[in-house]
Formats: sequence, C-alpha cells, structure tokens
Amino acid sequence: MRLSNVFGPASIIGFLVSEAVLATTCYVIAAVLLLNADPTVFLLYHWGLVRIVVLVGGILLIFYFQDLYGDLRVRSNILLVQQVCLVIGLAFLLQALLNYVHGQWVLPRWVMLTGSLLALAALPGWRILYSRFLTSAQHGDTVV
Repeated sequence: MRLSNVFGPASIIGFLVSEAVLATTCYVIAAVLLLNADPTVFLLYHWGLVRIVVLVGGILLIFYFQDLYGDLRVRSNILLVQQVCLVIGLAFLLQALLNYVHGQWVLPRWVMLTGSLLALAALPGWRILYSRFLTSAQHGDTVV
C-alpha cells in the first residue's frame, strides 16, 4: 500500500516543499562558501538565486519522473543513493542544456559541483528520516 493512500497528498506536498528548500539551501551554501565576491551580489543581482531555483526545479522534476514521490518509503538505502546519483547526473545534463540554450542561466562550475555533493549527502538522508517518520506514524509508534 502506498503511503500516499494512507496519508494523502498533504504528506507528499510537505515532503516536496521540504526537499525543495533543502536542495536550494545546498546550492546557496555552496555559493556562499566558494564565491570570492560578495555572495549577496551573485544571488540577488546576478540572478544566482533564480539560477538555483531553475536547477532545483529541474531536480524535483527528475525526481518525479523517476517516480520517487509515488512511494515515500525507503526500501533500500543503496538503491536510494543510486537514484539520487542519477538525478544529480541528469541535473548536470540540464546545466549543459541550459548552457547551450542561454549561457547566463548556468551556475558557476564549482558552485554546481559543491552544491551537488552537498545535495547528494543531504537528500538521501532527508528521505530516510522522512520515511522513518511516516512509517512510525503509520504504525502508531513514537518517533525516536
């Protein structure tokens, strides 16, 4: 039985929003850590935040096409990491396509690499925690 049938779309929408915020935070942290200039200038005046939101939107869309929002339970941690690696790899292809279409929408190389590494660590961890929370709530257990 899918958790979406048990908890409804509210749990999926909450998870989608939290995952979007987490992925955006990973790339913003990478921009703050790596850019030599003031990161506020990049994020606000050079459309850096919009570039990050476009990338995160693409990542969430790829998660959707991989059917990772259909069942939020994590059955295998290794499979989850493989799926997230595939999604991040396709995000790099999305950046290449954006570079071909309009070069100014691309994130700087090191921001993209570092943000992707942070997202590769954060997103599976968040999915595992969220899955444990939902399954324990489904069974009526207390979350420890």
